[in-house]
Amino acid sequence: MYAEDEHGRMYDIEMQVSDEHNLGKRISYYQSYLTQHALEAGQDYSDRVDTYVIFICDFDFFGVGSPVYTTEVRVKESDLVLDTGEHNIILNAKAKDFSAVSQGLAAFLKYVDTNVPTSALTCKIADDIVILKTNTQKEGDYMFYELEFRSRLEKKKKKGR
Repeated sequence: MYAEDEHGRMYDIEMQVSDEHNLGKRISYYQSYLTQHALEAGQDYSDRVDTYVIFICDFDFFGVGSPVYTTEVRVKESDLVLDTGEHNIILNAKAKDFSAVSQGLAAFLKYVDTNVPTSALTCKIADDIVILKTNTQKEGDYMFYELEFRSRLEKKKKKGR
C-alpha cells in the first residue's frame, strides 16, 4: 500500500507472509522507489520529504523477539547516525512481549498473527477484508487504481515534476 500524509511524507507498507531471507534487499528496493519520487526536479535536497518503508511480517526476521525493528544508517567507526530521510520499520507479529509498543499496535500485530480482532481498529480491518473478499468489483477497482497511480507517477517523472 502506498500513502502520503499531510506533510507529503511517503509510505510504502508491505505485508510479508514468508521469510525469503532477503528482507534487507527488499526494503532497499522499495525505499529506492520512494526516494526517486521524494524530490522534484530543481528542488533543494533539504526539501526532500521523508520516506517510510514498513514491512508487516508474520515471522521474526531477526529472531530477537521484538515487536518492532527500525533501521538507520550508521557510521561504522562511531555511533554517529546519518540522516538520509529514509525510515525502515519491520513489524513482527510473532513477538511474545508487546509491552514496549502501544496497545493499538499490539492489537494489530496480534490480529496479524491470529486473525482474531480484539480492538475497534482490528474489527474494522476484519470487516473490510470480508467486504473486499466478497466484492470482486472492488478488487478490480483497486488493481486499476494502482496501475493508474504508477502511470501518473511515471508521467510526472518524465515531465520533471
